[in-house]
Amino acid sequence: MKTSQIFSALSLSILIIGGPVPFALAAEVKDTELVSGVIVQYSDGVSPIAANGEPTGANLLRGEITSEDLGAGLYVLEFSTPIQISTAQDWVGRMKFDRRISFAELNYTVEPTSLAPQSNRIPILDKARPASGPRSLTARAAVTEDFPDRARIRLNWTRPANRYGAKIVGYRVEYSSNGGQSYRTLINNTGNSLTRLFVSDGIRAGVSYRFRVRAITNDGTGTDTVGASSNTVSRSVFTAPKPVFLPANTRVGPGPIRYRAQSLSDRGGFSETRIQYRAVATSDSAETFESTSCNLRRCRFPDLVPDVPYTIEVFASNALGTSNSASRVEVDDAFFSFQWYLNGQYGVSIPSAWVYSKGDNDKVVAVIDTGIVSHEDVDASLTRNADGSVYGYDFVSNIENAGDGDGADSDPTDEGNDEEGGNSYHGTHVAGIISAAHNFQGTAGIAPNIRILPIRALGRDGGKISDLVRAVNWAAGKKIRGVPLNRYSVSVIN
Repeated sequence: MKTSQIFSALSLSILIIGGPVPFALAAEVKDTELVSGVIVQYSDGVSPIAANGEPTGANLLRGEITSEDLGAGLYVLEFSTPIQISTAQDWVGRMKFDRRISFAELNYTVEPTSLAPQSNRIPILDKARPASGPRSLTARAAVTEDFPDRARIRLNWTRPANRYGAKIVGYRVEYSSNGGQSYRTLINNTGNSLTRLFVSDGIRAGVSYRFRVRAITNDGTGTDTVGASSNTVSRSVFTAPKPVFLPANTRVGPGPIRYRAQSLSDRGGFSETRIQYRAVATSDSAETFESTSCNLRRCRFPDLVPDVPYTIEVFASNALGTSNSASRVEVDDAFFSFQWYLNGQYGVSIPSAWVYSKGDNDKVVAVIDTGIVSHEDVDASLTRNADGSVYGYDFVSNIENAGDGDGADSDPTDEGNDEEGGNSYHGTHVAGIISAAHNFQGTAGIAPNIRILPIRALGRDGGKISDLVRAVNWAAGKKIRGVPLNRYSVSVIN
């Protein structure tokens, strides 16, 4: 992972759902507080070890200094004894004027606070020569019979002509939905050298997308390089309609049944005039009625028997198929009604999104937080070893803060609260927001079908930036069932 991605994850990927952020980087510090070291990146061609055998830059600091490679071109220079922040800031100020050093920042402690990061400056990695652009990119619709309402596009291309001796380790796929005025990353790294790909995540019916592809190469130095862009290609896709969303599927007696108007994508990309709606009202004690007196928002039932309850189903049809409102997602978890942020007045209307997807089992989200404990709502989504134990890692380096009697190890278990209650199993809480099972109990997760990779970088009393950097680097290098984690995931530091 690039250093810019690491620091973007640390400073920007803050998941805020249902309350203030309990862990963030401290923006305001007191002169009397202590700091344990400095994170540095060296200029081109500079060795991390100076000619005198000491870590490069140690002459700008004082006392005994040890150096550790964090990966991605970053090193942490640790003081033998923590010093006051005000003093350390003066030392770092001198380091920033040293030509040997391209980036220097204190190894701050992550504390229970909602304040913003101390610094958003991002160091730049050295890059090998980028490959030329992939050739002959094409795109075509690839909707399947099994999922006729799921927008899907197949991309094909030819390898770049020039790789300059480097190996292709993946491709980056970028797309634009505004005619090429700006592009966003759809897939950061495919993780293989295949020159074909099906894309569906983030793709909506009826929207014209423009795609381009870049080769990612590695010349053996450990640093990936993103190459030039391919040609661009445009494609839109049409699908069967999504199910109509009914606020309630029952009514009593005659009158109209109202439902949420479908968007262009909900209609499969078709205009309002090219989609039809009809509804059926059934009752155990009365005749069934069908209505074709429908528009985009309601169907009329003037002939229903008064005072009789009816179950209503609405069908939406276009040239590619028909959907039934009865197939919309029902939520039955005990505390879903309290999850206002998912479906309340100011929520994100997640039941509408569940009509499209509840996530896929080949998607993995790394939760970098306080670790994990067993919980019936999240246990099924955790990545696991062959023996059934939880697969993850613990990067808390301070033994006292770790609470488990040792430093970094392969056990991501959350050791629980400090004496002041600073850690209330927050990593498990975040994992539940993301993937809690829909199982008639507890809360409902946003994407219950995805998997969680639990990573512990915050201990009982927070943690160090260097531990977070190690965690992000480790997550970026993982492959789950052969798929690189950074193809799909968002590292969550909350």
